[in-house]
Parts: sequence; structure tokens; C-alpha cells
Amino acid sequence: MFDRKRQYAFVVRDPFVRGIEVTIVSVEGAACGFSAVISASRINRDLMSVTVDSDCEIIERWSQGLLEFNWRESLRPDSGITQLVKGEMISHAACPIPFAVRKAIEVEIGAARPQDIHITFVAHD
Repeated sequence: MFDRKRQYAFVVRDPFVRGIEVTIVSVEGAACGFSAVISASRINRDLMSVTVDSDCEIIERWSQGLLEFNWRESLRPDSGITQLVKGEMISHAACPIPFAVRKAIEVEIGAARPQDIHITFVAHD
């Protein structure tokens, strides 16, 4: 499963991984304490494959539906990944892993830049 000792880059474009380009995203800091490493790669013009390596059993089960899918359909707001997070499988709507999967897909298809994202809680007096 997830190797906490290994260091992962947030997004890596590497043409030598599995012989194709792949986007790799590391997610740390979920409220539950679980982390994940997400790999997204295009199979062809329409299909994509995403793997999620996490110690969270719910995320592992959820990610089985991402092994081969039409990426265009997955990015629609009324279907795909968003639908799966609306309580059908992942009951914690604020789980950052599905969001990170969506961002990895966007980077892989060229719709977004590989930019790190941070959420910081600011202390106030």
C-alpha cells in the first residue's frame, strides 16, 4: 500500500513510466489521517486510467471504478467523479482525494497547469 517513507512529487510528467506520460499527485493532510498517491494517464484520445494508492479502504474501493473511463464524462458536474462523492460511496464530502483525482485528470489532459494547491488555516485573535 502507501509507503510513507517514500517522497513523492506533487505532479510529475514522466514519459518513461509505463511507456506513456503520467501525472502523479500526492495528497497529505486529510482529516482522517490517510494520504494517497494518485497516478493519472491517458490510454487513448477518450479513455484515461487513474490509480489511487491509499491506506483508506473506502478510497481504494472507490478508485476501482477509475481504472478505465471516459475522461470527458468524468469532468461533467452532474456525473463521474463528482457523483461518486455525493454520498454514493464516499460519505465525507470534504475528502481531498477525489478533488486531487479531478485535478490530476485536468493536468493529464492539458486543461490545467501542474500547480501545487495548499489549504492553510489562519489563526486569528
